[in-house]
Amino acid sequence: RSTCQNNLKQLGLAFHNYESANMKFPNSKRTEDYTTPTEGAKGWALEIFPYIEQDAIAKNYDRAANWWTLGDPVAE
Repeated sequence: RSTCQNNLKQLGLAFHNYESANMKFPNSKRTEDYTTPTEGAKGWALEIFPYIEQDAIAKNYDRAANWWTLGDPVAE
């Protein structure tokens, strides 16, 4: 139980550190215009990885890719 509580606390701190640095909380899902692949659709987790000491994981992902349509034959 204490491990779970600590993990949740760390996530909460990461969200607040993100907010302090960016003046907003991360979106639950990005919904930018998909015709310009500058910032594709993705979830909040990638945004807070650097704030939970997981920046190396975040650097492995293509931030310009639209994750919600990857592999979707209808969207391609």
